[in-house]
Amino acid sequence: NLAGGTGVKPYTPENMSFDEVKAWIKKTMQEAEVPEGKFVPIVMDIDIGQLPGVKRVLQNMNVQAIVGPKGVAITGVTLQRTDSNGHYINGGLPRTKQEKAYAQEAIGYALPALQRMQRQGYRGYAGIDTILCELVSGSRRGYLLEWNGRLNSSTSLLSMSHWVGKKLGVPSVP
Repeated sequence: NLAGGTGVKPYTPENMSFDEVKAWIKKTMQEAEVPEGKFVPIVMDIDIGQLPGVKRVLQNMNVQAIVGPKGVAITGVTLQRTDSNGHYINGGLPRTKQEKAYAQEAIGYALPALQRMQRQGYRGYAGIDTILCELVSGSRRGYLLEWNGRLNSSTSLLSMSHWVGKKLGVPSVP
C-alpha cells in the first residue's frame, strides 16, 4: 500500500546518490508487494527556486474527484500542510475566503488532467496534488505535482465535511 506518502521520499543529489534512489524504489515496491511493471515510480526534484518565474507557493492542495464512465465529479479540495522540507503533515479544509478562491483555481488546473484520465479509461477515485504559485510578474500559476489513483489521506476529512454540512444544511467546501 503506497497510500499516505509511503512512496514519497525527498531527494536531492546531496542527500542520495542515484543508485541509492534506485535501491530505495526497489525496496519500497517490494514492501508494498507491487508486481514488477505495474507501478512506475516518479522521481521529482522540485525546488521552487528552479520553477521559471515563481516567486512563492501560495497554497498546496489536493483536488479530489470521482472519475466515471460519464465524466468527472469533483468531490472537493483539501489543503495540504507540509513542513519546511515539504514533508506532508496533514490535510485541512479551505475555510477563509482566500483559501476557497485558491481551491476553485486549483480545480481549474486539475480538471483537464482528470478529464484526460477519464477519456483514457481510468475509473475510480483520484486526487491531484496541486500547488498554486505567485509568479514574479504578480500573476498566478498552478502546477500539478502528482496524480493519486486512490483515496487520499484527507478523503475521510472531506467526506465528513460533506456529511456534516448536509446534516446542518450548510454548503460544503469546494
